Amino acid sequence: MVKGKKRELDPRAIKRGLALSAERERRDLSQGDIAKALGITREAVANWERGAVGEIERSSRLGLCKLLGFEERELLLDPESAGQEFEMPLSREAKAVAYRWDDLPETLRAHLKSQMAEAERLLREAPELARRVYPELDLTESEKRR
Repeated sequence: MVKGKKRELDPRAIKRGLALSAERERRDLSQGDIAKALGITREAVANWERGAVGEIERSSRLGLCKLLGFEERELLLDPESAGQEFEMPLSREAKAVAYRWDDLPETLRAHLKSQMAEAERLLREAPELARRVYPELDLTESEKRR
């Protein structure tokens, strides 16, 4: 029997795995706890932490964001190539709420939707005013240098 060549791991996946493992341990969770919460196997979590997996399936990435406080972009191997769905002009705290959206009561979701729509409208029509009214809006790099 000929043994296959061992696949080389992607350094980006290894780095992501180390971050996942460190945050999981910081929160005193086991790989089994993560697996149970996401409805996957413990082996899948172990593979992520070892860096033996390329991109993590989106539903699992979102679950990891909820459980461990990551931003979805942080769990991508190539965040720079991510599409617009990852661009949200909100603070890290606001993004954390967005990842927990389905867990919020319907009345709160309706209120937040109206607030977000107002912030987006104001940002389009009067950006400077929007940043004074909603200081949690992220500034672009060029705006930060001003």
